[in-house]
Amino acid sequence: MQLELIEKLKSLEASSENKPWSEFERIQHELISEFLSHMDDAVEPLSQVLVDPSSSFSTLELTLKIIEISKDERFIPGLIRFLAKSDDDDFCEQASDILFDYGDPATSLVIKALEDDFGKKVYNRWLVQTLNGSGGREFVEKVLNDFLANPGHYEGWFGLSHFIWLLANVGDKESSLRPVDQLLGLKFLSRASKLELRRLRKFITDKESYQKEMEEDDKKKVDLFSTLVLKGLLNSSLRELVPDGPRPIIDDNSREEYLPLLFSIERLVFAEYEENPALKDSDVMELLKNVRDGIWRDYEGRNALERSFITGLKLEISGMADLAYTKGEVSACISHILNSVKRHRESGYERDYLEFIKDFFKGGERVRHEPPLDPSNIDGGND
Repeated sequence: MQLELIEKLKSLEASSENKPWSEFERIQHELISEFLSHMDDAVEPLSQVLVDPSSSFSTLELTLKIIEISKDERFIPGLIRFLAKSDDDDFCEQASDILFDYGDPATSLVIKALEDDFGKKVYNRWLVQTLNGSGGREFVEKVLNDFLANPGHYEGWFGLSHFIWLLANVGDKESSLRPVDQLLGLKFLSRASKLELRRLRKFITDKESYQKEMEEDDKKKVDLFSTLVLKGLLNSSLRELVPDGPRPIIDDNSREEYLPLLFSIERLVFAEYEENPALKDSDVMELLKNVRDGIWRDYEGRNALERSFITGLKLEISGMADLAYTKGEVSACISHILNSVKRHRESGYERDYLEFIKDFFKGGERVRHEPPLDPSNIDGGND
């Protein structure tokens, strides 16, 4: 019976080919009913389908639908294994929602899986957001207390901005605010993390006000790209868009503070290289130096490359208005990347830096969260 059901499941798409949608739905519903009536035989093979890399889109889709309808707790381990292996966001979101809905029966197994992951410095956001119930609340508080006591262990892999939002779901107002306020007191947290903590605090204390602020922020982002606002933005100098402020030194201890801006600048450089493959590292050095030295004097670029880069920089900085980077910080970030280009250029290959960031942005088509800057680069001057 097991093999027969699984074969029917895997062949559903082929058997329904060239049939009207109503016929496909009928066949699908009959198959779901058959699985549900033989659930004792179906749990193990369906769990295997989840982790089988050869399972087709249609097979996985129907398998998750059967599991969701059945509400059978025996699928919990299989769903956890699926979330540990899958990189399909749509399916992971569906599996994560199913696990969350199990509540306490799933929580202990989820926590064990997360403890194993965290011990290996692996952060699986889909598995994290399945935490539910009192056990989930205790685990979140335990992890955040350990973060406060031992932050170095979590550096470079832990999704703090994602994890802290669990406090909005797993605890009461008082117990949720306590770790938020403790985290806000940490001096080493980046401004992006602190901004997220302030948003969470607002959400916990006043959901209505938080929602209103988020709607206003969304409207500003939409307005930013409206014709009139965009025209006004591009006709303004960068000097008018960025507040004054001192120039910091960017080193290993402070680099995380500036990752969003560093990432944006590197991405602009990569975009120019994609547009013009003839670009060399020496061109990037000249570009960055001219922009850094001229933008606060309303310099708009002496060629198409510089004008395009400055336009992109205006859009990027305007889109990060919440982080409130200053003139000094923008200059320091440009210099930090300029120093990275110089070090790569010492290899003697004329596109060493450009190929380096190309590998970063296109390598495996993976989404990254840090720019590919050489961590040994310390920006301490005006080179």
